[in-house]
Amino acid sequence: QEHYGASNFSDTRHLPRLEVESLAEREFRITVAHQICGLIRGYQECLFFVSASQPVFNRDRFLRQAPALFEERKRKLVSSTVSVPSISVASNSKILSPRSKRFLSGLVNSAHFHALLEKLD
Repeated sequence: QEHYGASNFSDTRHLPRLEVESLAEREFRITVAHQICGLIRGYQECLFFVSASQPVFNRDRFLRQAPALFEERKRKLVSSTVSVPSISVASNSKILSPRSKRFLSGLVNSAHFHALLEKLD
């Protein structure tokens, strides 16, 4: 089992890891980070700067257009005519997921999300 040592950051905003992490823990942490990045994808189009140090996030716009809000649904279209036998065609459509909207709404209203926005400048 591989271990990764504590990170040494020169920036005082970051705290070094107190314990050594295993490869599994590291992979889990990276997977969670990738998922969060996927959820907030598109936030840049909704971020405006009133001043150089003060970002303003347009929450309503993000909750209308964030890619993570939509999920693909497959529909089966059946076509039949007298001369042509029944043909099934799969059609994909994107629909708004109410569950994703509730989750993203809670996420973008959190203090942690706003702290993240301030660090991402």
